[in-house]
Amino acid sequence: MCLLFGACHHIPIDTAVDSAKTTEEKKPTETNPHYRYRLCIPIITNPKEFRCTQKRCKNDEITIATVRTKRLCSQYGTYWLHTLHAPSDPIKRRDQRQAFEYLNTIRKACGLHPLRFDAKLAKAALYHQLYIQDIIDRKKRYFTHYEDKRKYPSRYYTGLLPWHRAKRFGYMRKRAAWVTEVLTFEENAPKDSIRKLLTAIYHRMALLRLDAYDAATASDRYTRRIHPHLIANSLDKSRFFKALSPKIVVYPFDGQHDVQCSFYAETPDPIPDIEKPSGNPVSIIFNDYYIPYPTLVDFKLYDAKSGIVVPAAKLLGADNDPNKKLKPYEFALFPAKPLRHHRKYTAVVHYLSDGFHIKEKRWSFRTR
Repeated sequence: MCLLFGACHHIPIDTAVDSAKTTEEKKPTETNPHYRYRLCIPIITNPKEFRCTQKRCKNDEITIATVRTKRLCSQYGTYWLHTLHAPSDPIKRRDQRQAFEYLNTIRKACGLHPLRFDAKLAKAALYHQLYIQDIIDRKKRYFTHYEDKRKYPSRYYTGLLPWHRAKRFGYMRKRAAWVTEVLTFEENAPKDSIRKLLTAIYHRMALLRLDAYDAATASDRYTRRIHPHLIANSLDKSRFFKALSPKIVVYPFDGQHDVQCSFYAETPDPIPDIEKPSGNPVSIIFNDYYIPYPTLVDFKLYDAKSGIVVPAAKLLGADNDPNKKLKPYEFALFPAKPLRHHRKYTAVVHYLSDGFHIKEKRWSFRTR
């Protein structure tokens, strides 16, 4: 099995939104270049309205953009809501639907909003899948997240990096966006690929991104067990979805009953100095919209039956991540040995959210 992690890439920002820094405001007029309107969206699951104001947005609202005129603010707000409520594209292949539904089931159980299937991302994933298979067949060379048109040309070439390929097929072509790709080899089906990726900490963090909204997976119809998955969103919606998300997201989630016991491999390796297999990592994500600077006091895993602390191989965070993939608000505890089957475990985290008061997060799960 090979697991590989894709980086986040940005598409150039739409010039319709004015992001210039505001200088000292004069008396507002329509012709004043320092005139500013804030587009405010209520922080609710399905907002139906917006508000344009020269003042700050309310506590239960989020600022989406700051523009020059009220008319532009109204136009942008209407467009923003329209794209937010655009329906999910139909999923034609059964294996794609199973993988997508499984991922959304996991996200909902973690308290996150479900992802929307995007046909443009699906086409980008499909062509990258075909490119990898074509190069393997003709050149015996394995490609991962990039494509090389000069050294390894193929009729399936669509772009160097994930966001190039997404843009090629029309995803957020004129707006700022991020696109992340995760990929597995040797899994039997896309759903098995998602399940395996959730044991790999960097890939797990990508699949459980708080600010994700669009996603797609390639079908297994045309290739032999190559499974790329794309997760993406526009930048002007990322903060909104973070605001909708819980303050803390954990995995395995509280009450989960089918947790895999072991962690075998990931590229890049998050624990290169630790003997494999280790236990399936237990992770916690602090929502930086609400807790921007968390301080972890301790992170322990207990055998719920005996109350004994499970020996840890490593507590991984941004400060000791050998590959610099984790953010300052992401942490993972790797048990030294694989977890026992059909056993209940309890994770306990103590942390500081304000620098003064210690808080506790406690949850339990059961292995398969």
